[in-house]
Amino acid sequence: MGDLLHILLIEDDPADAEFVRSHLSILLPAAGHAVRITHCDRLAPALAQVPAASVVLLDLGLPDSQHLVGLE
Repeated sequence: MGDLLHILLIEDDPADAEFVRSHLSILLPAAGHAVRITHCDRLAPALAQVPAASVVLLDLGLPDSQHLVGLE
Protein backbone atom coordinates (compact mmCIF):
# COMPACT_ATOMS: atom_id res chain seq x y z
CA MET A 1 0.00 0.00 0.00
CA GLY A 2 1.10 3.54 -0.74
CA ASP A 3 0.78 6.74 1.22
CA LEU A 4 -2.40 7.35 3.15
CA LEU A 5 -5.14 9.02 1.12
CA HIS A 6 -7.25 11.13 3.49
CA ILE A 7 -10.69 11.80 2.02
CA LEU A 8 -12.91 14.43 3.61
CA LEU A 9 -16.52 13.66 2.73
CA ILE A 10 -18.90 16.57 3.35
CA GLU A 11 -22.44 15.28 2.85
CA ASP A 12 -25.62 15.96 4.84
CA ASP A 13 -27.63 12.96 3.65
CA PRO A 14 -26.66 9.92 5.78
CA ALA A 15 -27.62 7.41 3.07
CA ASP A 16 -25.53 9.19 0.42
CA ALA A 17 -22.59 9.48 2.82
CA GLU A 18 -22.73 5.76 3.64
CA PHE A 19 -22.99 4.87 -0.05
CA VAL A 20 -19.86 6.88 -0.91
CA ARG A 21 -17.96 5.68 2.17
CA SER A 22 -18.71 2.01 1.59
CA HIS A 23 -17.73 2.10 -2.07
CA LEU A 24 -14.52 4.05 -1.49
CA SER A 25 -13.59 1.76 1.42
CA ILE A 26 -13.75 -1.21 -0.93
CA LEU A 27 -12.46 0.20 -4.22
CA LEU A 28 -9.46 2.24 -3.08
CA PRO A 29 -7.78 -0.46 -0.94
CA ALA A 30 -8.39 -2.95 -3.74
CA ALA A 31 -6.46 -0.59 -6.03
CA GLY A 32 -3.56 -0.43 -3.56
CA HIS A 33 -4.40 2.79 -1.74
CA ALA A 34 -4.44 3.14 2.03
CA VAL A 35 -7.49 5.28 2.78
CA ARG A 36 -8.99 7.18 5.70
CA ILE A 37 -12.41 8.75 5.26
CA THR A 38 -13.61 11.53 7.53
CA HIS A 39 -17.28 12.45 7.27
CA CYS A 40 -18.86 15.79 8.20
CA ASP A 41 -22.51 16.60 7.64
CA ARG A 42 -22.10 20.39 7.59
CA LEU A 43 -19.65 22.77 5.95
CA ALA A 44 -18.78 24.81 9.05
CA PRO A 45 -17.18 21.97 11.08
CA ALA A 46 -15.55 20.53 7.96
CA LEU A 47 -13.61 23.69 7.12
CA ALA A 48 -11.12 23.05 9.92
CA GLN A 49 -10.35 19.62 8.45
CA VAL A 50 -9.74 20.71 4.86
CA PRO A 51 -5.98 21.41 5.28
CA ALA A 52 -5.32 17.82 6.40
CA ALA A 53 -7.31 16.23 3.57
CA SER A 54 -5.83 14.83 0.37
CA VAL A 55 -9.23 14.98 -1.35
CA VAL A 56 -12.47 16.78 -0.50
CA LEU A 57 -15.80 15.43 -1.74
CA LEU A 58 -18.34 18.21 -1.19
CA ASP A 59 -22.11 18.22 -1.46
CA LEU A 60 -22.85 21.61 -3.04
CA GLY A 61 -26.35 21.72 -1.54
CA LEU A 62 -25.50 21.78 2.16
CA PRO A 63 -27.90 23.73 4.40
CA ASP A 64 -25.12 25.94 5.79
CA SER A 65 -23.62 26.81 2.40
CA GLN A 66 -26.60 28.15 0.47
CA HIS A 67 -25.33 31.70 0.05
CA LEU A 68 -21.63 31.06 -0.56
CA VAL A 69 -20.12 32.23 -3.82
CA GLY A 70 -18.56 29.39 -5.76
CA LEU A 71 -17.09 28.67 -9.14
CA GLU A 72 -19.49 28.97 -12.04
